[in-house]
Amino acid sequence: MELAQDDGGLTYKTVVGDTALLGLLPAVVVPVVLVFAGSATLWPAVIAYHALCIGVPLAARQTPSTLGLVGRPAFRSMAESLALCAVLLAAGFAISRTAITAVVPLAWTGLLRRLHPWWAFVAYSMCVNPLLEEVFWRGFLLPYTGPLGGAALFYLMHATALAVLIGPWHATWIALPTFLAGLFWGWTRERTGSVWPCVITHLGADTAILIAAAALR
Repeated sequence: MELAQDDGGLTYKTVVGDTALLGLLPAVVVPVVLVFAGSATLWPAVIAYHALCIGVPLAARQTPSTLGLVGRPAFRSMAESLALCAVLLAAGFAISRTAITAVVPLAWTGLLRRLHPWWAFVAYSMCVNPLLEEVFWRGFLLPYTGPLGGAALFYLMHATALAVLIGPWHATWIALPTFLAGLFWGWTRERTGSVWPCVITHLGADTAILIAAAALR
């Protein structure tokens, strides 16, 4: 679909081509890299994924405007995003204080050891992941999938990657929050016309996950 943007957010026009199918690329590329890179480290898959997130929009000659990177989001949407970040961080700290190991599969601990050095992964995740994921999923892809389709593809990518790492059964339910998050971020992008509120809340979610994950190491 072609993207039209105004002060009210996003609207969708006529369907053109199969651009939405590009949303399947991460669900194929990331698991393949995980399989062929071996079990020592997850860095090749992480870097390949983010290269895809920025490479596809660049290859499609998207502009900062169509990706939702230009323009000042409404003050209210930014305030709401910051408030949600505070809630997510509090949740991350609360979870880190509970018996999180009782509900997370044992394979998860081994997974975290493959993200070494941990401090580098934390810094990389906070500085790179929220922006590049939102540029691809909500900036580039959303106008062709809508919030529901985009959320389904976002979930599929996480589920297939986790299936390689911890098995399909655990991956199916552990990845479910990514579907809900994809719906929320798609709705936010559609409502505000900007990816910046999505980036901010995504950063809050990733930081909360990292805080909770640190308790498993």
